[in-house]
Amino acid sequence: RIPKDDELYADARLRAASLYQEQGKTAKALDEIEEALGTRPDSDELLAYEAALYREQKKLDKAIAVLQRLVEKQPDNDQYHFRLGALYERGAGVPRDMEYAYGWYATAAHLGNRKAGEALAKTENQLSPEERVQADKLARDLIGRFGVTPKSTSVQQ
Repeated sequence: RIPKDDELYADARLRAASLYQEQGKTAKALDEIEEALGTRPDSDELLAYEAALYREQKKLDKAIAVLQRLVEKQPDNDQYHFRLGALYERGAGVPRDMEYAYGWYATAAHLGNRKAGEALAKTENQLSPEERVQADKLARDLIGRFGVTPKSTSVQQ
């Protein structure tokens, strides 16, 4: 047994989580990740895994909270922005919000995520003209909030 204060403890919990997930035991995998986060609470790898497990369990409100924390830590990570857009688009477990989906997809697209550009176009087609105005404003606000530097121009500034 590895002591909790040992550097290898979180790695061992991560490996255990991976094995549980492969066996379809998502709840046990999440328990292992939460245990690992107790020793390495700022680990991006562990937090991203936690968000994925929450998403798998359809606990989207918790997945969103973890991903928002990751975006705060790494605002230039296009994958975190994209995943937030997908969660808001899906809306299972949280209210579906196409304006927020659009906003997060827009930030991911600005960061160079090609899938986000496609998702942004699809999401845009589902918005009324009034919703599109609000979604554009939200996208600009999110981009400004996280200080991301656009790699492409997907949303009009």
